[in-house]
Amino acid sequence: EMVTRIDANTAASIRANRLLAQYGRAAYQLATASDDDANSRYFRLMQERRQTYLAMMDKVQGAIPEKADEIRVPIGLAREAFASCDPAVEGIAKANDRNAVLTSVNRVKNECDQKINAALEAQTKVADGLLKFAEQRSDELSAQSSATVTLSAAMAGLGLLIGVALSIFIGTKGLSQAMNRLKTVMESFARGDLQHDVPGVARVDELGQMAKTVEVFKTNALEFERIRAEQR
Repeated sequence: EMVTRIDANTAASIRANRLLAQYGRAAYQLATASDDDANSRYFRLMQERRQTYLAMMDKVQGAIPEKADEIRVPIGLAREAFASCDPAVEGIAKANDRNAVLTSVNRVKNECDQKINAALEAQTKVADGLLKFAEQRSDELSAQSSATVTLSAAMAGLGLLIGVALSIFIGTKGLSQAMNRLKTVMESFARGDLQHDVPGVARVDELGQMAKTVEVFKTNALEFERIRAEQR
């Protein structure tokens, strides 16, 4: 689920990059529009691209809080670019002669292009970073799954060891009862219930050694669960 979330929003970030580039191109398309209909169409296109870009990136920022600070950078640069570009674009849309259009186009070049390019560069950097972040998270989850399988196998092997030992010591009532208590605790651990204390740790015989081994497995399992919870 985590990797899917990051992948989906990384793709959205890449699409947002295209929207930003389309916004910049549309300013010059607006300047060369041949009639009022084309003029209105390009003007609307720019406004739609601006609004869609901001909405999409705000959503990406909220969906990946781990990278919120990095994502905030291109959004801020894009807002600055829009603030500079929109007045010049409106001047092109409202111009009623060629000289007025050229004046507005020069304003776009001088006040808009550099900021749009800066926002595009930052947007590309964020998209690349999110791709690496998604790959890193995928690798971490794969490692966690492998650790879970290893831990389960170790628990099963230890359970088998206890079963063999139980058959060896079954003739002694005291040991039999202690082994049963240890076996019960191990069965709880195998179900993921790690809250029980391990009985017999203080013993100095073979059963005590087995109990100490179970205690080590419990400690490792608790540490694994803690690390996995921090990575969610």
